[in-house]
Amino acid sequence: MEANTIPEFKILNPEQYHLWDQFVADAEHGHMHQCAWWGRPLEQYNIKLDLVTAWQDDVLIGGMLLRSIPVPYTKLHITESLDGPIFKDWQSTWTPAFYASCSLVAKQRNSINLKLQSCRNSELHRDLLSLLRNNKQKFQVSAGSTTAPLHLTDKSITDIWQNFRKRAKYNVKQGTKHNITVRQLSDADSLHAAYKTCQATAARKRFSDLRPWAATQQMLEHCIKTNVGAVYGSFYDNKLLASAYVVHVGAEAYYCYGGYLNGSEQYFPNHILQYEIIKDCLERGLQIYNFGNLIEPDNPMNGVDGFKRSFGIEPRENNSTINIINKPLLYNIMYRTRESWLGAKLEGLVRDKLLR
Repeated sequence: MEANTIPEFKILNPEQYHLWDQFVADAEHGHMHQCAWWGRPLEQYNIKLDLVTAWQDDVLIGGMLLRSIPVPYTKLHITESLDGPIFKDWQSTWTPAFYASCSLVAKQRNSINLKLQSCRNSELHRDLLSLLRNNKQKFQVSAGSTTAPLHLTDKSITDIWQNFRKRAKYNVKQGTKHNITVRQLSDADSLHAAYKTCQATAARKRFSDLRPWAATQQMLEHCIKTNVGAVYGSFYDNKLLASAYVVHVGAEAYYCYGGYLNGSEQYFPNHILQYEIIKDCLERGLQIYNFGNLIEPDNPMNGVDGFKRSFGIEPRENNSTINIINKPLLYNIMYRTRESWLGAKLEGLVRDKLLR
């Protein structure tokens, strides 16, 4: 492709979403958050999906999945992309056309802002920031997320075990001592039981990012059917104590959701569960098992992060988040409300409703 040739940018029809999902699976920087099968279950909650794609000679060469979240009691939206865009190749001269296509989506969705989080293409990230500055567009830049990848390339389970912290080794051994077994789940009842372990942990730790069961079920069943993911469970005497949902995109596996039932800590079901998942990732030939984002990268006392760190992960900081403000006045009002006591109360009520 010639450097000066601008691709054709267009919104992909839902009937062609499978083409995009395959593109993401094959891409170097592919991620589940950019897959249509990940986003489509949210449409039942009025979250809109748009796929901005780039084509050259009728060949798909890149794009970005955008989701637009409705602002309650208004006709406004918040439009965002997670872990995108994704391109096979990138030329700086494409930036204006790409940005124009994304801005059009935000305009059509009547979005207060357009946010790009965890862009893994540093060159594209740099070009977009340069364009925004030159256009004197109002935008904000904040620190990017930090993920917790465990590198598997050219390693055996023995090599990885040696990098486990003492806590992880002890807990795996204790799980073995209690005869905890780990197996993959696939039938509807088992998947729902696994979801309940995630609910228990989300309620206990006050997490608010667990999807309702109706949306989660669609994801799980799709991943199992197409072999792009698996659900694992830890059992004691055939009783499910803990579970984990893992997605495989390209050469990387992602730990999406996990949890354990109250009172099951005495059987140590969690570390042995992750240990068996790591073994399965090795057998699949995957290069990375990613434990997801760290909550407080600079706080060594955070318990959830400590669990992830105990497996010998190597934290990776993503590019900064770019937040493009389309409606400054409404944006400021919305975020001031969210930060108030009433906003916190409303957010808590929504969270509790989803976790019930």
